[in-house]
Amino acid sequence: MKRIKIIFSFIVLVLLSSCNKDDTSSTNTSDIVGTWNLVSLTCNDGKAVTTASGTTITSTFTASLMSSTYKIEFKENPNTAVASGNITVLQTATILGQPISQTITLDLPLSSGSWKLDGNILSTFSSGEPDSQVEIIKLDANTLEYKQILNIVEDEVDFKSTTTATYFGKFTK
Repeated sequence: MKRIKIIFSFIVLVLLSSCNKDDTSSTNTSDIVGTWNLVSLTCNDGKAVTTASGTTITSTFTASLMSSTYKIEFKENPNTAVASGNITVLQTATILGQPISQTITLDLPLSSGSWKLDGNILSTFSSGEPDSQVEIIKLDANTLEYKQILNIVEDEVDFKSTTTATYFGKFTK
């Protein structure tokens, strides 16, 4: 059981470490400007495959928002973003047939820095490369709904973990 908890903890850490996203059509840049508060966040398809010391364990997980103080303000000319706050989710995983639930704090889906909207892909940058990206599903004057796809691979000498998940979030002004 202790080994399962260690592997689960590592999976959570890997899940929080990086992000890759999809691409679709266009969105109106002027609708992005303003301060947005995260009000909803879910994941229903999380999966982690971990191999350590020759043993492979596959787990699945879901996550739902418990509380959020996360907000992000987008400004134009220049395009800057200021993000702050925290996101707490209830994550429920099934590892070796056993359900394990825990409350975790997630990394922010978008970070402070400059921002760019390319079609429906909203990216934030702090030093050249995108820090984070989301695909905008819906955007109007008061609602921003997004999808963020995580595909994280951690490869160490005696340890490999691949985590995939799709998070859906909703901001309101």
